[in-house]
Amino acid sequence: MDIMMNPHFHTDFSISDSLIFVRKSVLIYETIIYEIAVI
Repeated sequence: MDIMMNPHFHTDFSISDSLIFVRKSVLIYETIIYEIAVI
C-alpha cells in the first residue's frame, strides 16, 4: 500500500481518519480470516 510510504499523506492524517482506516483494515482482515475459516 502506498499510504504508509507517502509522508505527506501521513502528515495530513488526522486521528479520526486513522481510526477509520484502522477499522476498515480490521474489517477486511476479519473478512479474510472468516472466509479462510469457513473453507
